[in-house]
Amino acid sequence: MPNEIWCIKWVQEASHPDCSGLIVIYEQCARTFWHDDRYKDNLRYLKVWLEYAENCVDAEVIYIFLEANNIGVIHVELYISYALLMEQKNKNKTANEIFNRGLSMKAKSIEN
Repeated sequence: MPNEIWCIKWVQEASHPDCSGLIVIYEQCARTFWHDDRYKDNLRYLKVWLEYAENCVDAEVIYIFLEANNIGVIHVELYISYALLMEQKNKNKTANEIFNRGLSMKAKSIEN
């Protein structure tokens, strides 16, 4: 996966900010490794999914998929991103439930 991450960074830097081609790259990288247990707890891989979700019309479906497939569930970034989306949709009760799921999973942030 390191080559895929490098490729995504290169395309991000070389592309116009609203380049629709980026979503295709996020999707291809995310879908390539979703079934591989080696990457389910990988923060870089989760960040690809979060970028993909951020650029999707219905990001909620992406978050549901991530949780159902145990992708990134040990990382607080998943729950924060998902809960913020729910708050933007005025689903505050759902956002609170998502934050609480993160707490119950003892999700951690490895970034400073």
